[in-house]
Formats: sequence, structure tokens, C-alpha cells
Amino acid sequence: MKDLTIGKQAFIRELQFTLDGEKKTLVELTGDNKVDVRFGRDHTGEMYILTKPDGRVYKITGAK
Repeated sequence: MKDLTIGKQAFIRELQFTLDGEKKTLVELTGDNKVDVRFGRDHTGEMYILTKPDGRVYKITGAK
């Protein structure tokens, strides 16, 4: 949040994930240029991502 200034564009970052030992972007994971994702947590606090283009759910582990 400290990077945000009213009236100025914020630095854009790209999320990358490691899946089966390979770094991937969301575009590479879903196979679709229009990536629409949802983030959520389960009752124990574990975090998940739902990628709408392919309907998959990924559990986030070892986040840095």
C-alpha cells in the first residue's frame, strides 16, 4: 500500500508461481491471455486461487 499515491499509476507486478518445479505466470497456468482469478481461504486459513478460464483450484504453499 505504501507504493500507492492518489493520481499516480502504481508499479505493476506480475505474479509468478512454481508448479511441479517450474516457474509459471497465470497466463501460462491457464493457457488463456484473459486471466480472471479469485483468491480465498478455507476454514483453517489455507489460501487458494481459482483460475476461471480453466476452472482449476490451486492451493498456495510456501509463499514468500
